[in-house]
Amino acid sequence: RRSGLTVRVDVVGFALVDEADREASRRVAEASGGLFFDARDGEGLKEGVLRTLSPAFDVLGESGEPVAHGVVGGGPLDVSEGTYTVVLHLADGVVSVPGVRIEHGRMTEVRLDEEGGRIVGRPSLSAK
Repeated sequence: RRSGLTVRVDVVGFALVDEADREASRRVAEASGGLFFDARDGEGLKEGVLRTLSPAFDVLGESGEPVAHGVVGGGPLDVSEGTYTVVLHLADGVVSVPGVRIEHGRMTEVRLDEEGGRIVGRPSLSAK
């Protein structure tokens, strides 16, 4: 980060027996804004690798601070009520979706569409 580059590191730990190794791997992922997957068997390893290959996204608060991050298809995140910007990190660039509202008792999804050769995001609220 000192060089001006931002690098996100996702870590898939496979059959880590030592808790210190698991914690060190988790810290590497956290420090870079990445995700840590603790794979304990072959199925967990497969799932962890597939999830690291899925596009990552960040949820930013009103002042631009990161409040959560995840991967597409990785399940819902627990975020407080409010209005956020979701930033999706794709191989060919970043897609920013402002105005994503989170309301208690409702699920919010961000759907991606292609328009004029660009990917755009549209948030939608639905009942839980």
